Amino acid sequence: MAKNKFYLRDQFIEWMSNEGFSSGSSYSSYISSFFEEYKLMTLEESQFEALIDSGDIEELNDVFSGFYTIINSEKCSEKPKMSIKELRDSSSALRKYHYFLSELIQNSKSSLNQFVTIEEEIEELQNEELLPLENVKEVLITGDEIKTNFTIRLLTQDRFYGDVFFPISLIKKICYKNLARKEFDLWIDNQIDKIKFITNKDIVYIKDIETLKINKIGEVHLVCKDNSNHILHTKYASNSNTTPMYVKSFRQVVIDHEVPMKELLTKHKENLNTLESLTVELKKIHGKKFLVRNDLVSAGNQFINSHSFNVNEINHLITDLNYINKFIVLQIMESKQNSIKRAKN
Repeated sequence: MAKNKFYLRDQFIEWMSNEGFSSGSSYSSYISSFFEEYKLMTLEESQFEALIDSGDIEELNDVFSGFYTIINSEKCSEKPKMSIKELRDSSSALRKYHYFLSELIQNSKSSLNQFVTIEEEIEELQNEELLPLENVKEVLITGDEIKTNFTIRLLTQDRFYGDVFFPISLIKKICYKNLARKEFDLWIDNQIDKIKFITNKDIVYIKDIETLKINKIGEVHLVCKDNSNHILHTKYASNSNTTPMYVKSFRQVVIDHEVPMKELLTKHKENLNTLESLTVELKKIHGKKFLVRNDLVSAGNQFINSHSFNVNEINHLITDLNYINKFIVLQIMESKQNSIKRAKN
């Protein structure tokens, strides 16, 4: 990778400007410096391009978890290659770049069907006991990095089925474009703050967590801000029993809706008038059944570019978000158990 260049650098600076950040060039310099200093540990441009083309957002999250781990390790090093300030600046810039690349994947057709699980796989997974693994690459990430990662994941979980869609990526664009960025960000933060981490001792939340570590056998350890240590558990897909979670990487630590979003939207649609109206408009634009996420992205872009929002519409949209928020319960699950659960619903 050439000095001061990285994958889609100019587009990233433009995206930063569109998102309301005036320091896109500075952030790009922090990223360039980080990649230059740690070039043996970072991806080449062609590999980044292949990663985006593959449309695997979980793989992207895993790559950035590796970058954050480098920064955390360097902060504790006696002779870091970069100063503490430079490391902090790099961390902040990488989070923005992480968001940018995640939005690219949201628009990638190749990422749309990555969670389809066939019946034979479900049956096999259902009978598979969670056991310690071997030679797992150790990972250490902070509570703040978990929050960043989970925020990106939630912002890619569009629902486009039934009478009421929940196109979260489009809702974000509408709010950001219409001076409701603060309200939307608070709503997302509230979602993240409510996620339950079930452990061998009790339930903890993001605000409690100092670090998360995956050890060599795939066991997930949480160190909380009160210095207590916990082993992360997962519920089984078939019942409410829990078991220690063993994973190969952080991307297998996933967010689960205790009550599926599809069920919540159907049950409460009479109180989600703005979301229902938005759904009607998207269906009119698309004119046929929504099959893949790119259908939603295309219709959403047409809608937001042709519709002028007034204050009441935005306020009613925020009201819908806050209403459905009362019924959303999120928990952490191991990815295979979560796949089984989602396939059965």
